[in-house]
Amino acid sequence: MPKNAKLKISDPSIERSVLYVGEKEIIAASTGILKEEGWSIIYAPSLAEAPQYASKSGALVGVVGFSQKEFVDHAHRVELMLAQSTMLKWIALIPPQCR
Repeated sequence: MPKNAKLKISDPSIERSVLYVGEKEIIAASTGILKEEGWSIIYAPSLAEAPQYASKSGALVGVVGFSQKEFVDHAHRVELMLAQSTMLKWIALIPPQCR
């Protein structure tokens, strides 16, 4: 797909949801773009509650975003959450220092 191409949903009545777990500031710059493209954002209040939100929200994709300290401190809990929410495709926003 060309770099500037935009994915468009064929049926605008279908709602697309993304489940976000992490610091809201990390995804803040992308929320407007996601909403313009027809995505609604569901914020899980914590890692522990994310699997419940994943199963009830109808989200198609999950995004995890933490600062470097949070990422290091909670890596094991993130792995556990991912293992518990296998129905979603996950994207991780990883701080550059952690790559």
